[in-house]
Amino acid sequence: DVALTNVFVTDPLLSYSNAIGSLAAGQSVTVSASSVVSADLTNVATAVGTDPVGGVFTNSDPAYVDRINPAITIDTTVNGSELATGTKGFTVTYSYVIGNRGDVTLTNVVVTNSALGFSQSVGDLAAGQSVTVTVSSTISADLLNSAVVTGEDPVGGFVTDSDPSQVDLIAPGLNVAKTVNGVESVQGTNGLPVTYRFVV
Repeated sequence: DVALTNVFVTDPLLSYSNAIGSLAAGQSVTVSASSVVSADLTNVATAVGTDPVGGVFTNSDPAYVDRINPAITIDTTVNGSELATGTKGFTVTYSYVIGNRGDVTLTNVVVTNSALGFSQSVGDLAAGQSVTVTVSSTISADLLNSAVVTGEDPVGGFVTDSDPSQVDLIAPGLNVAKTVNGVESVQGTNGLPVTYRFVV
């Protein structure tokens, strides 16, 4: 019920000190300090003021900072490996193993592969959780493509990862050429020896 003078607030862990001056009875002021998160932190701010007869009053209050480490990974295979071969029209299956390698839940997780025109929402991934997403396609040409996964952490930041895979279009063929005595047709009497040749 009296004014306080020489009011100041300190936070040693932030190397912060701010002289507020005087506060009338019932008055309040707000001061702020900026910092960057580098580790988990429990810090205490302390306010000090002096009453009209020289008495010193203090009050402290803690605050807590929890550093999070969001991370996401994607591992891509096509027909079980990083490289698949096949003829035109051959069906291949892409598998995407998506993992939350951080320490917080990720939301709005989406995997896309623009080369395949593919996009799928995975939803939420808890820390340490992984899911597998598959999509099938047919080979029409050589294709080097990348799948991309994104997710959102609890404070609105985004994490992403990508992984490539490759499809190699092959065009196998086989020809055989046969001749008899060096030509395609011969005439001969009964018992005449002939030689066949096959070129493959």
